[in-house]
Amino acid sequence: MAINFADFEYVWPRDPLVRELSALLIASDVDKRAEQLFAEAFGPRALRTLAAMRSPEEVRALVGEVLHAFHVLPTSAGGAPYFAERKGGQLGPPVDAWGLSAMLHEYVEQLRILGYFEEAAPDSSRHGPLGGQQLDFILLRRLGVNRLWTGFDPSSWDDAWSADLAFSVIEVLDDLISRPRLTLRNGDERRFRDFDRETGQALFRAWVNARLASSLLSYRMADSGEDAGRIVVASRTEEDEYLDTQAANDHHGVGSEVRHAIALFRHREPTREMRRSALAALARVLEARRTLIVKEFLSKDESALFHIANAFDIRHNKADQHPDYDDAYLEWLFRWYLATVELTDKLIDQQGR
Repeated sequence: MAINFADFEYVWPRDPLVRELSALLIASDVDKRAEQLFAEAFGPRALRTLAAMRSPEEVRALVGEVLHAFHVLPTSAGGAPYFAERKGGQLGPPVDAWGLSAMLHEYVEQLRILGYFEEAAPDSSRHGPLGGQQLDFILLRRLGVNRLWTGFDPSSWDDAWSADLAFSVIEVLDDLISRPRLTLRNGDERRFRDFDRETGQALFRAWVNARLASSLLSYRMADSGEDAGRIVVASRTEEDEYLDTQAANDHHGVGSEVRHAIALFRHREPTREMRRSALAALARVLEARRTLIVKEFLSKDESALFHIANAFDIRHNKADQHPDYDDAYLEWLFRWYLATVELTDKLIDQQGR
């Protein structure tokens, strides 16, 4: 049958959806898993198309066609903007910590019903559903706050979480989430199987970052590097992408040192000492590559690169170093050092050809 790809408007972020569609192609029970994925990621029209498939082979063929034509599928986020956005206006004040925690509670409850926390926080027992009590127990152990989940009332200002508490809850939830690719039903009883943490976290982080981007809270959730799944200070989009790229690179065997430096630098509330430590970590990487730098750089450039770290109380903490410099200097120097690490990576690549 001819497929109308306009029926496959998707609500998920692109990358996790492509990943899950690809996994369906090799699943032996593709028909059962496809129904679950289509229900979560697409709309009812896609489910009707799926229902018309008469065998697992036809379902697999449909999934293959959808995956092949993914670049032309519509996304629910790509429609025409609403009136206020078109006019450059705003319907009301941006979301605050209370609004974020209320939306978070509603969203996670939806995911909990779909089994996204069943692997780490099973929500049923021989006595029946636990109604989120397992999340209470885990949040109590990790954050020290009692009945944090089941006791939260999204309609009450008095029960609002502070930004710090909301961010801490978000980070714990990111540690726990994993998407069940298969749900087995026996009457009212459901059993969740084949959990995938990467997809669950990708969906959760995309949702959190979309809410934070339209809030009063100047933070975002890192999705790569040592601080992946942690709330960090939001910076310019171009810099976010650059830091994410550098955090994901191997850097010829020193990727862990670079990721540690980036995590320290973009911590949610970085101290001066943390940023000095981030710089010191990058300086050690460059020191290990000093022979290459001496060979490829101009001598004055090489001298300046290490003189700054040594003269301004960043590495050795000697009496003749200068401790009285502005924090903005640390940010500039971090970017310079990270860019130099990237440059030396490229030089190493060229030598290996």
